[in-house]
Formats: sequence, C-alpha cells, structure tokens
Amino acid sequence: MSINDTNAISFSVVIPTYNRAQLLRELLTSFLAQTYKNFELIICDDGSTDNTSQVVSEFTDRLSIIYEVFKNTGGPAYPRNRGIELSKNDWVCFLDSDDLWTNDKLRVLADYISSDKSSIFCHPVHLINGQNEKLGIIGKYKKSLCLSDFESLLYNGSQIVNSSLCVKRSLLSKDFFYNTDYDYHAIEDYIFILNLTNFGHSIKCISKTLGYYRVHDSNISADLSRQISKWKKYFSTLPFRKVNYAKIDSLVLYLEVNLDKFSKTEKISAYTKLLFSKNSSFEIKKKSLAKLLLNIIKSS
Repeated sequence: MSINDTNAISFSVVIPTYNRAQLLRELLTSFLAQTYKNFELIICDDGSTDNTSQVVSEFTDRLSIIYEVFKNTGGPAYPRNRGIELSKNDWVCFLDSDDLWTNDKLRVLADYISSDKSSIFCHPVHLINGQNEKLGIIGKYKKSLCLSDFESLLYNGSQIVNSSLCVKRSLLSKDFFYNTDYDYHAIEDYIFILNLTNFGHSIKCISKTLGYYRVHDSNISADLSRQISKWKKYFSTLPFRKVNYAKIDSLVLYLEVNLDKFSKTEKISAYTKLLFSKNSSFEIKKKSLAKLLLNIIKSS
C-alpha cells in the first residue's frame, strides 16, 4: 500500500468516559476538525450520572459514533475492552475522554501505517492543564539498545501514553484485553502494552507530537506510591525465565526514591547506587545521574 492509498486505512477510536461531559464535548468538537475522515468513535460510558448522553447526542449527526452506557465498573479497563469488542475497523486507537489529539493525528498515523510494518504505533503528547496551556512533552518512547520492546518497557517503566496507542485490530483477541482486576487499577494500560510486546509485536513511536494529556487532580494514575505496590504485584507474576528481576528492582527503587518520604541524603545515596549498579538499565542510569546532580546542587 502506498501513501496515496491511506484513505483505505480505517480507525476505530475507543473512548472510555465517566462524568466528564464538558471535556467530552471539547473532545468531540475537536474530531470535527480531523483532516482524516475514515474513522468511527466508540464511546463507552461507565455509568455516568451527568449529561454525557446529551452531549453525545449533539454530535451523532456529524460524526460516526457508537455509544454504549452500562453500570459503573470502577475504572477504564472494562470500557476499553468493550470498545475493542464493538470496533469494526482495521486499527484501534485509544483516547481517554479528558485528553485530545492534534487535528492531523489520524492523517499522520495513516501515512505511517501505509509504509511501516509495525503493528503498534504511539507518539509523544503535550502535557496541558485545565486551560489547555502546554506544560511539557511526555511519551517519547525509544527502545533501548539490545533489548526487545518488552524488555525495554519492563526494565525502564511505562514510557507510552495510552491516548497515543494505535494497535492492529487483528492482534486484539481477549488474551490481550486490558486487565480488569482492580488490583491493577491505574496500571492496566502498562500491563496491556507489556502483554502485547511480550509476544514480539513491534512498536513504532512517531516522533511528531500528536496529542494532549490533561493533568488534573482526578487523574487515576497520579498516586505513584499506590502504583508502585501494584507494579510489584504484577512483576511477581512474571515467569522467571523471561525476566531479570534484579533490573526490575532497580526500576522500582528509582520510582520509590522519587517519593517525598525520601530525604535529600537518602535520594543522593539511592541515585548513586542506581548509577553504578550493573542491574540498572541505561535509561535508569541516565535519569539517576540527572537526579543525583540536581540533588547535590540543592544540598550545596
């Protein structure tokens, strides 16, 4: 398939939502300006009690929308899975209802799909606040040298923003759905991409920044300390023959040392240990060096 054939590429955009009617209106309005039109929106409403359904109805005559509402399940995993089940197109994109995409997101994605053999795509996103002011960029995934995508994500931590993910629909059997176990609430997106890459599916990270991740108090991934305990539980379920647990321990230590409970002296000690540990990945060494220098400067 050539670049000229990109209109044949079809997308199903899975949007889980819960009581975010105003943000959902902003998101749906933005889709009217998408420069690529071959897509359907699958809005999976996790039991909203606000006017979400009314907002959706405002757009059904202008956008191709599948809307399903069900009893609240307590998180985005089931709504995302239901969206996958309802999807009819060849590629499935994920977009949380408080996030946004650039107007050319699907056009750029279609161009890459037409010329790249990867089965998973992602891209960096702008961090924005409630006023849509840009705060920085995250999601610059780059596979570490000599590691598979699975190992790179496992030993360096989650580097991919869920709202940037696009996956070939044919890969998404129920074996690869989002984990609905509440013990993994808020890290189900990380587990999702790990499971896919563990079976050798390759990731292409588009260098262009094509989305916006909104930072606010209700982000379910905001509590790092709770996430770490869930990561530890998940890591313990991985088969030993596939995993270097010493490298995972280095990752967990790096995450833990960023919590406020560590004093400056403890942080300097931990970052030094991580910097010189043979079990620290290159990414962790690089981050630890930067953090170490910053804490030394602050202590002087």
